[in-house]
Amino acid sequence: MIALFLVLTIAATLVVLPTVNAQTVRSWRSFIYVGASPNPVGIGQAVIIVAFTADMPPDIGEQLGQVPSPTGRAGWYDITVTVTKPDGTNETLEMPYTDAVGATWTPYTPTDVGTYILQANFPGTWKNTTTYHRYYEPDVSDPISLTVQDEPIQAWQEPPLPNDYWTRPINTASRDWYVLAGNWLGDAAQQWPIGAAGSAASFFGLGSGTTTNFAYGRGTEAE
Repeated sequence: MIALFLVLTIAATLVVLPTVNAQTVRSWRSFIYVGASPNPVGIGQAVIIVAFTADMPPDIGEQLGQVPSPTGRAGWYDITVTVTKPDGTNETLEMPYTDAVGATWTPYTPTDVGTYILQANFPGTWKNTTTYHRYYEPDVSDPISLTVQDEPIQAWQEPPLPNDYWTRPINTASRDWYVLAGNWLGDAAQQWPIGAAGSAASFFGLGSGTTTNFAYGRGTEAE
């Protein structure tokens, strides 16, 4: 009995128990999309190609400097866009590191007239911390068509500044109106001093303001 007990004891010490893993491992379905603007476009004119994911990239330590990133914020690496030209040949665009909401863009200048096909590619990506491991599965966007024509399209024309009375709200397309409104949509361009870093929600650069004429309790804003 003593010998049997010793044999069983030694055998038990040779059994390797599995390590308890406190990390949560999950697999996430990914969705990626692609767009191009302007579309259609003239040959030789630049197009902005945008790719973006449905999910925001989770912060796994980028903002604290624990994980290196080009921007100091969470993002996706290695997104590409496949461009199929009118002659059937392919070109692969390596997209920059995304912003914190999962979007990235690059300029592209088509050189042939016809229909281009664009398709974004998201590689399988792990996002790991000490408490969880997340695998974002690969995905390929639906293809979109980019039409390139001989005739150039007209470039965006900024709405001119007013030379008469004007009222708020100011349309968001009137970007040059920041010289009047001051606290407008120019982000860092609207900081004080001009060009300082920071959020557009604080330290607004000062615009020229308005002159207000009151009549019967109602005001009209003038340049």
